Amino acid sequence: MIRRFPEATAATLGSERAEELTLAVSEACTNAIRHAGTREIRLSRRRDGTCVVVDIEDEGVFKDRLPIPELEYGGRGILLMAAFVDEVAIRQGTRNTPGTRVRLVKCKDGASGQGDRIVGAPSGPVWPGTR
Repeated sequence: MIRRFPEATAATLGSERAEELTLAVSEACTNAIRHAGTREIRLSRRRDGTCVVVDIEDEGVFKDRLPIPELEYGGRGILLMAAFVDEVAIRQGTRNTPGTRVRLVKCKDGASGQGDRIVGAPSGPVWPGTR
């Protein structure tokens, strides 16, 4: 499904923005598989006006890591996603309530209506976006 994202979203976003969304979706899927401790992920995609909204869901526990470039390899997935989409929202799965959802929003004109940002769980952190 991920490999078909560029062609499936190009009509809405244009080819370059569709490729950027595909990169962010691929990173979110990789993170779910690598870090969530779950064997299955669910992807859904919908159009919302001139935007494409993608949800990546798993049954795992969210691990909140921000990179320390001098000390580790990896750990930059959320920042990478934020660099290529207009909005990243994360509903964090916990030990008591597993199931993490990453929502990626990419718009044709670069404005999701929410502002460029990364949003954590309602009680979680809000980080400024990079676009």
